[in-house]
Amino acid sequence: MSLRCRLSILPVVFACALTLSAQSSNSFEGKWVFNAENSIFSPGPLPKSETLTFANGTLTVEGVSAQGHSFQWSFTPVPGKAVLVTGRDNLTVETKESGDTLVHMWSDKSGTSYGSGQISADGKTMRYVLIGTRWGNHVYEVSVFDKQ
Repeated sequence: MSLRCRLSILPVVFACALTLSAQSSNSFEGKWVFNAENSIFSPGPLPKSETLTFANGTLTVEGVSAQGHSFQWSFTPVPGKAVLVTGRDNLTVETKESGDTLVHMWSDKSGTSYGSGQISADGKTMRYVLIGTRWGNHVYEVSVFDKQ
């Protein structure tokens, strides 16, 4: 391999190293459990349980709805692009992340909603606020999650 070819690969290797480094120091990484006592859903009701797992750049959400139905869905964000959410019908999400703040734009045929997650200074709690339209209804949710 020529020196020119090796040098042309260097920026790609450097960018990959930065991405892996950023992912490993991600303050969202790990498991977060829904805290119903400190959460608000309008319109309700609250889910019976919900766990968020951030691992290797992918978010997986598992839980039990208020009606007792199990659910699981996931997505892997791509910077600057809306991605399809696996396990949900025609739902897409665009993600922006910076340190201890996460911003989502969720879209499906029923509307668009915007979410913002913020980790507490001690890193033990995440507060996620969702505002917009879903299933034809206006939604306002404040979900609190505790780090496990």
